[in-house]
Amino acid sequence: MAAEEMGVAVELARGLESEIKRGEVKKIVQMVMGEGEGEEMRKNAAIVKDKMRAAMKEEGGEKGSSLRALDEFVAMIGSKREGQ
Repeated sequence: MAAEEMGVAVELARGLESEIKRGEVKKIVQMVMGEGEGEEMRKNAAIVKDKMRAAMKEEGGEKGSSLRALDEFVAMIGSKREGQ
């Protein structure tokens, strides 16, 4: 998800049986730290960071979307327990 949809990650290995090679790690680090695609990934990561902070923010009685969702989840669990 992070790699394909958000453009903020690079897949180095997949699965438990994957073999990670030094040369591949070096290539990916150089790509991410360099210009072009790496620069775009860093910009995307900053955007995602800001969105995540906003989702967790609580300011002036207003809660971010993640806090609201967590509150709703806890309320739902509480109401199900009371209904037993």
